Amino acid sequence: MENEDGGPNRRARATVCFFGTPAKRHEDFAIAITEEDLSPAQRLAFMNEIQDYIRVVARKNVISYSPHPHGIGIYRLESPCDRDTLVFNSPHSIGDHSFSLANHDEAMNYRRSIFARVGWVMLVGYSLDYKEIHFIHQACNPIGWVIHWHSNDSSKDRVLVKGLDRLAVVD
Repeated sequence: MENEDGGPNRRARATVCFFGTPAKRHEDFAIAITEEDLSPAQRLAFMNEIQDYIRVVARKNVISYSPHPHGIGIYRLESPCDRDTLVFNSPHSIGDHSFSLANHDEAMNYRRSIFARVGWVMLVGYSLDYKEIHFIHQACNPIGWVIHWHSNDSSKDRVLVKGLDRLAVVD
């Protein structure tokens, strides 16, 4: 976990901009970040404390976690809904230390467009026969695009959908 600058012969850094939309397959990952200046040993200990905090205090299941260069560590949670709950309720405290959780794709290198409006929508009274992804896409089409459907929700009378506002997309 030592960061090295590469020395005098290091290649210059470059800015990279991607176009197109990537497939969203990692919406259950979050990166823990802190403003504190920690040694490598302290970072490793804090990463483990954060995992314990998420499991015990926040009552969320951590599938896996490991160190990450943009923060203390990256954590895979059981669902995107659990991840968004922890991100929304940031910052968190463990004793004298505090940390925040950020979406895996919104950490240090991310620049959000002011036109991108993403949020959760609850469809109440939703018919059980229509709890299939192609019907959910049809139901959400007038307001936006489905990013994620919380398909393992145990409720029988609602559907939770994370979506991008249709008005936020510019042709």
